[in-house]
Amino acid sequence: MCGLAAALTGYLAMRPGGEGPIRVYGLWFVPGLLAAGLFLFSLVWCLLHRPLLQRGRLKGWIALAVCLWWSVFPFPYPSSHEGHASLVAFELPFAGEWEVIFAGHRYRQNPLVLRAETRFGVGLRRAGEAEILAPVDAVLLAVEPVPGDGSRVTLVLEVAKLEILELRGVLRESTRVSPGDSFSQGASLGRTDRLDVYLHDPFGEGKPMRFHGFIAQGRRVEKAELRVGQTVSRDQEIP
Repeated sequence: MCGLAAALTGYLAMRPGGEGPIRVYGLWFVPGLLAAGLFLFSLVWCLLHRPLLQRGRLKGWIALAVCLWWSVFPFPYPSSHEGHASLVAFELPFAGEWEVIFAGHRYRQNPLVLRAETRFGVGLRRAGEAEILAPVDAVLLAVEPVPGDGSRVTLVLEVAKLEILELRGVLRESTRVSPGDSFSQGASLGRTDRLDVYLHDPFGEGKPMRFHGFIAQGRRVEKAELRVGQTVSRDQEIP
C-alpha cells in the first residue's frame, strides 16, 4: 500500500499535464481505502493469534497508518500550469463591491484547490444580487447546471486559445446569453450574489489568472491575484 501511494505521489509530483494526472488525483483515496481494509483484517487476525502486540505487527500497523493518513491529506492538485499565469488581461467579472471568501493556494483558505479545474479559482459573495460582466472578450461554449442547485448555472467561456474560464453560480433566470454567443469585455451576462471564478485548459487542469485594474480595500491595483478577506470592485465604479 505504501509503495502504491509513493508511486502515485511521484507521478503527480512530475506534473506531466493532460488527463493522466487528473485521473490519478481522483483515485488518490484508493491506497488509503485498501490500507484501512487491510488494517482491519490484520487486527482481527492478530486478535485471533495472540499475543496481540508484537514488534513485527506494530511496524506493519504503523506503515498502514501512515499510508492511510497520507491518502486523506488534503493537498492541492499539482497542476502543470503552476507558476505560469495566463497572459490574458482579465477584469473583475461583476459590478459593485464583492467580498473574496476563497482565494490562494492553500486548502485552509481555498477549498477549490482540491479539484483540478478549480485549482486556482476564487470564490466571492455580496449582500445582494449584482450584474455579472464579461471579464474579457469571449465566446460562450456552454451553460451548465450547478450540481445540487437548480437555480444556478455555470457559464463556460473560451477566452483564449487553450484557455477556458468558468463563472459558477449565475442565477439561471437572469442569464442573458446562449452557447455560441460572442461578446465584448464588460457585456452583461446575468446576475447573482455569489460566484466562483476559475480558469483551466481543455483537459481540465487549472491555470493561474490575474485581474487587472481593480480596486481592493479602496486602493487601485494594477495587476494581481485576489486574496481572502479583500473587498474588491471594478476600477471605474470608484469615484
